[in-house]
Amino acid sequence: HLLERMLTEGKISEEEALTYVKNIKSYLDEAEKASQQPDNEEEKIREILLERHLEERAMEQRMKEEEASKAAFMKSLINAEHHKENDEKESIIKINTFLEEALKEGKISKSLYNHLKEALIESVVEGLENGTNNLDSLDYGQY
Repeated sequence: HLLERMLTEGKISEEEALTYVKNIKSYLDEAEKASQQPDNEEEKIREILLERHLEERAMEQRMKEEEASKAAFMKSLINAEHHKENDEKESIIKINTFLEEALKEGKISKSLYNHLKEALIESVVEGLENGTNNLDSLDYGQY
């Protein structure tokens, strides 16, 4: 109403009234944009926090997977070592059994038997001293 009265009283021209209207409209537009910015900034902050949270979760998942992979690898190494130890135990028992049978059947002399048996026992003892053989479950009464 103010602009209409100023126009009718001749205090401003139509061009000046339009300029006032345009300025007021631009001020209102800027004020509206300014009032929306905090929401936009808050939204940006939320998005950044969400991205960081997702990155942390992904990193945690990768670390869990890496730990599981390491555990599986260590387990496979332990299993391989266990199989090796079992194979070694079985080989020693087979050699001992072969020597016993060969002596009984007369296929080898008592002297050869004693030398081979001594070498077998020395290799077992040496392995135990070096910690390379884990032969706790062998029955030493067989020797």
